Amino acid sequence: MFISGKSLSGGQGEGERGVAHREAVDLNCRTTPVHRQSRRFPNVMNTTEFFFPVAVAVCLCGCASSRSAVSTKSVGADAPSVRKVDYGRTPEVKELAERARQLGNEVYPRVLALLADDASKLPQQFDIVFKKRTWRGMGGVTLGARIRLNAGWLANNPASLDAILIHEMAHVAQHYKWYRWFKTPGYWTEGIADYVRYKLGYTNGWRCPQCSVAFPHYTYGCACAGAFLLFVDATSGSNVFRQLNTELRRGSYSEKFFAKTTGQGLAELWAQFQKTTAFTPVAAEVNKLYNVLGYSNGKPPRDVRVRFKAYLKQQPETNDLLEAAREMKGKPLKDVLRFYAFIRYFDEAAKFLGSLGEKGQLPGLARGELSETWPGMSDLESCGEPYPMSRTFSCMKNGDPSAYHYIVVRESKDSSWKLQRAWRTSSDGRIIEEFPVP
Repeated sequence: MFISGKSLSGGQGEGERGVAHREAVDLNCRTTPVHRQSRRFPNVMNTTEFFFPVAVAVCLCGCASSRSAVSTKSVGADAPSVRKVDYGRTPEVKELAERARQLGNEVYPRVLALLADDASKLPQQFDIVFKKRTWRGMGGVTLGARIRLNAGWLANNPASLDAILIHEMAHVAQHYKWYRWFKTPGYWTEGIADYVRYKLGYTNGWRCPQCSVAFPHYTYGCACAGAFLLFVDATSGSNVFRQLNTELRRGSYSEKFFAKTTGQGLAELWAQFQKTTAFTPVAAEVNKLYNVLGYSNGKPPRDVRVRFKAYLKQQPETNDLLEAAREMKGKPLKDVLRFYAFIRYFDEAAKFLGSLGEKGQLPGLARGELSETWPGMSDLESCGEPYPMSRTFSCMKNGDPSAYHYIVVRESKDSSWKLQRAWRTSSDGRIIEEFPVP
């Protein structure tokens, strides 16, 4: 998304310690540590505070691009796409830097070919800089023709380099002017960058082309918008995508674009897309809420907050949601809707885990020892069908600095949740004990 002339998305991943990062996913593809708030779910855990991310968070995709002036002067046919790679302040990522150079030179010409029939007017070269810190801790931030990569995060998540860098290269090639940012919907900007990554075959097992709890609607950008553009591409041809990118670069885009180029309006195409497997059940729930609240093409009615509160009052067991809505007063409504999606995503599994805790059946924890529980975000970006589904949780007990982790699974819609794995990690994230699962 574009903020103050910058297009933003980023990532913070999770290793074996997994959910201990306690981060959430935001449509803007940014990644920041989340401000945790204790959340007690109704009928879930009597003695456990279920930590839920309420504030803005950022997800597993590296990206950001400013609309500053970028030279598109023609360069020699043999000139490399990557002008330079600077890792002088982060020498520990030398191997990653060399991989970034190689990937940029190999893939950027393909990115250009994908975005435009005539790429001569797009930036032909760019620089890569590995930084100790990036804006809000994002995995990648692109300003003009300079891509800044988060060296610390990538050192811990080297497998994510390809996906993040290609997303960032797409932002370089988009070449949107800063003075047209208000005419360029951020969700298409980020969706196009993910679309490029998908078309070139880089998913890396996460951030798949689908609408899910992290990005339940195309207006959330990134994965969902990218999946929707793949659908339009498959049904109407890739030229529609190129035309969309051209309109965005010119600052002439409007919602009439899809009707003019495909013969079908945006709402009609979106309704067709919802019938595909890329539109997951949790996205369907959020979309249902959108419809109930009176959204039109992702745009809310003026009294949407009043409608949302009235809707929650009609739902069973929504005291927690009402409390969250009150706490989030003044925040963008999308944050509230995203919170609603997270609740729906984790609720049943959390209740199952809570029931095990109340019975003293959680490996490593006796009855009454559970003090805190928070959900893991690593499942949010997983690829594949809705079932079998899994949810990951981390727990704490009073007086113990280590963390207890649990994975629960559900094989099918008609089956029950089951405990699949249980383990304990030290305060620095090392696995120190695996528990047998009954």
